Amino acid sequence: MNRPRPARHLALALALSLVLAGAIWSYAALAQGAQIFVIGQAKAICERSGREAYAGTQQDAFGLVLRGFYAEEPIRISVTFPDGRVLSLIPTVKVPAGTPVAFDGSIDPALPNPAYTVQANVGGDYYEQFVPGQAWPYGCYAFSALGINSGSQASAAYVITPGIGIMIDPGPATLDAINKATRQSTGAQGAAIDLFGRGFLGDELIELRLVRPDGSQASLPSPRTSLIGSFQASVPTDDSFVVGTYTVLAIGQTYSVSETFRLVTAPIFDKGMARLRLAQPNTPGVRQGATLQLQGQQFGPAEPIAIRVGLANGAVVDLTSVAANEIGEFAVDVQLSGLLPVGAHRLLAIGASGQNTASVPIRLTLGSAHVSEQVLTEDGVQPLPSDQAVPAPVGPTPAMPTQPDDGKQPPIGPTAATPGQPDGGKQPPASPTAVPASPTAAPDGKGDASAPATGVAEPGF
Repeated sequence: MNRPRPARHLALALALSLVLAGAIWSYAALAQGAQIFVIGQAKAICERSGREAYAGTQQDAFGLVLRGFYAEEPIRISVTFPDGRVLSLIPTVKVPAGTPVAFDGSIDPALPNPAYTVQANVGGDYYEQFVPGQAWPYGCYAFSALGINSGSQASAAYVITPGIGIMIDPGPATLDAINKATRQSTGAQGAAIDLFGRGFLGDELIELRLVRPDGSQASLPSPRTSLIGSFQASVPTDDSFVVGTYTVLAIGQTYSVSETFRLVTAPIFDKGMARLRLAQPNTPGVRQGATLQLQGQQFGPAEPIAIRVGLANGAVVDLTSVAANEIGEFAVDVQLSGLLPVGAHRLLAIGASGQNTASVPIRLTLGSAHVSEQVLTEDGVQPLPSDQAVPAPVGPTPAMPTQPDDGKQPPIGPTAATPGQPDGGKQPPASPTAVPASPTAAPDGKGDASAPATGVAEPGF
C-alpha cells in the first residue's frame, strides 16, 4: 500500500534543493565575479567613458590588482591604447620582487605582440606594479584580463596625463629644428628634421629626445658638441610618422632647450587606370582581426603591387604585397590586426611602376579586447587557431570621410584627428619651460595627487 509522504519530508527535500541551488548559484557568481583594478597616484576623466579613473604620468608607477579568478589559473592581460590598438603587457626586463616593472618593449607595432600571461595565487588573486615609460601616449587606456580556465573577463580604465619634469633652462643655448632644404620648421613626411644647437658646454654629450604629437617619446642618438658648444644632428622621417607637431628636446649637463617641428603629409591620390575593390566583406565597416579580400584590376601586366593602409593620423603602414597577373588583375587576403588603430582609414594598392594607385575606404572598429595567444613560425608570429576573439567594449568610432561626386577617393592627409587623443586629437601645447613628467597636483588641478580618487572602484580586501 502506498503511504503518503509526510509533509516534513517534502519540506526537507525543498530546503535541500534550495541549498543546492544556492550553492550552485554562489559558485557560478564567484566564477563570473572576476575583477580588475588599476590603482594610480592621481585621478582624471577617461574620455572613453566620461568617468573618473586613476591616472598618472609616463614616469608614475601604477598597481594592477586582479581578484576573483580561479585558483592558480593563468590570466592573460592586454591593453587597449587610446587610439584603439590592442597590445600585450610585456615587461622589457626582469626586476627584483617589489620593484615596478617598466614595459616599453611591446609598444612598437612592428614587433611581435605575444600574449602576456600571469598566474593567480591560491586565492585567485594577483598584484604587480608597472611603470608605463616614455613610449606610452597620453590618453585613456583599457586594461583587460581574461581567465584562461574560467573564461572570466574584467576590464578597468587608466589615464596617462602630461606632467612637469625636466625644467628647461636654456641659458645661452639655442636650438633650431628645420628642414635644410626649405629653411622652414615644417616639412612633409620623408623630409629630415635638421637640428642645429649652439651655446652648450664644449665637448659634452647632448641627450636628444623626440616627443611625438601623442605625447610619447623616443630617444635619439646623442651628438657631442664642438669645443665652443655647437652641434648638428638630423632626424630622418618617412610616411610611417604620424602628422602633427613634434617637440625636440636637447639636454646638456647645464643647459637644456626645446624646439618644435610640424610634420605634414604628402597626399596620395588615385592615379592611372587601376581600380581596387573590397570584395569581402562588402561593407567598409570592419573589426580589428578581420581578414579582407581585396581585388584589383587594370594594373600593369605582372606588376608588383604594395598593399598599404593610410591611417587617419596621416601615417602609412605596409600590410602585404602581391603581383598582378598577365592582364593586371589580382586578389589578395589581408588581415587587419589589433596593432592597427581604429578609425576611418584607406586601403591602398600602389603599383611598383609608379603609374598606378587605387584605394578604398574602410572604417576599422574595435575587435577583441585580448591579445591572441601566438606561436612563432617561419612566417613570423601567428595566432593559434583555437584562440577565440572576445569582443572589446564598444566605443565611439570616427565618421567615414565622404567621397566626392566624381567617385575619386580623397587624398590621404591630416583631415582627421588621431582617435583617442585628448580634446579631439589636439595635443597639449608644448611648455616653454618644462617637459612631461610627474605632477605635484592632481590632473584636475584640485587637491593632492596622492589623495584617493573619489568615485573610482577600490579593490578592498
